[in-house]
This record gives sequence, C-alpha cells and structure tokens, in this order.
Amino acid sequence: MNTEQQKIEYKSLQKIRTGEKGFKELSTTCVALANAQGGQIMIGVEDKTKKPGPNQIIPQEEANSAVTRLRGLCFNVGLAVGDVCADETGSQYFAITVFPSLHSY
Repeated sequence: MNTEQQKIEYKSLQKIRTGEKGFKELSTTCVALANAQGGQIMIGVEDKTKKPGPNQIIPQEEANSAVTRLRGLCFNVGLAVGDVCADETGSQYFAITVFPSLHSY
C-alpha cells in the first residue's frame, strides 16, 4: 500500500463502527479530498502501520452501508465503494473512491 499522501487517506475500521462521530470525521475527509482533486480513503487500514488490523473481517454489506451513510452526509460529493480486499494475512479492508469536485464545498 502507498504511504498516506494528499490523494490517499488511511482510516481505522473503528471510524465506521463507532457511530455518528466517526462518520462526521469521515465526511470531512471526503469533502477535503473532493476539493483537492479526489482520492481514496482506505477503510480498515491503520494509519501507523499501513496494514489492516489483525484477523479483521469486513462484510461487503458493511462497506456498502458505510458509503450510503457517507453520501447522506456529503452532499454533492461523488463516492464509490470498492470490493473488500485482503492483505497477505487475510485481514480485510476496502477503499472508498472520492471523485473530484467541480466546485469547492
């Protein structure tokens, strides 16, 4: 995985599992990426290690639900969810693609 930069953000799976606060923080990240020419948010990847948490399992339905919820918080920001992927240990993560915005929000 690439190191965190302007176009890639790494967020712990707990962001989508802790409720409203986590989603509000993620929505801010989505808007910032959209305003900065788009990018990806890797959900389930720890910022310090750049790897998924050990034995982490993410159902595709949970990934889809997270993006649906973010869409409700990020008006006029294009979001797409990728498939749930696994690293070499089998721990899972997924990417949210944030499309560039034509206008700043």
